[in-house]
Amino acid sequence: LYYKSNNIDYKVYIESLQVISKNYDFLGENLRNIRGKFSKIYQTILGSDAGVICAMVLGEKSAIDLETKELYQKNGIAHILAISGLHITMIGMFLYKILKKFYLPNETVIPLAILTLILYAKMTDAGISTNRAVLMLAISLFGKLIGRTYDLITAMCLSGSITLLQMPLQIVNSGFLLSYGAVFAI
Repeated sequence: LYYKSNNIDYKVYIESLQVISKNYDFLGENLRNIRGKFSKIYQTILGSDAGVICAMVLGEKSAIDLETKELYQKNGIAHILAISGLHITMIGMFLYKILKKFYLPNETVIPLAILTLILYAKMTDAGISTNRAVLMLAISLFGKLIGRTYDLITAMCLSGSITLLQMPLQIVNSGFLLSYGAVFAI
């Protein structure tokens, strides 16, 4: 059920692989390359501490050594390693404010900010908390564009509905329930 909620239907073990088509996702591949370049930069600059930053910024948890990961889990703060609302809001609002400094109208700034957030989410493999945060910030920015005030509960319900329309089995996914449950509790 967990795998089905993430649109995974089968688990396959292979002995060999043969490429039968050269088609690939151009955007996705370029975003993966950008992610890899950022990861290398972090590793060059930060050395052994790069794993935590890669997890927090790029959603790449494979670079965290096992001991560090266990420390985060034992102390109950492993959720810090996930890209969440704080990260998305900081990136989105930073971009929005920077673009506004160039005296661009909201009709230009807001779509650019939303597009950048969507690309960032795709680059980081958009976990459920990332997806929720991007949708909620996009709703907030869109509300600003059309002159409406932001309502947390409405944004949460709308983003949850959009997510469930795309992937209905997310309703039983613990990540979905915890992410939306945390926002509801706030």
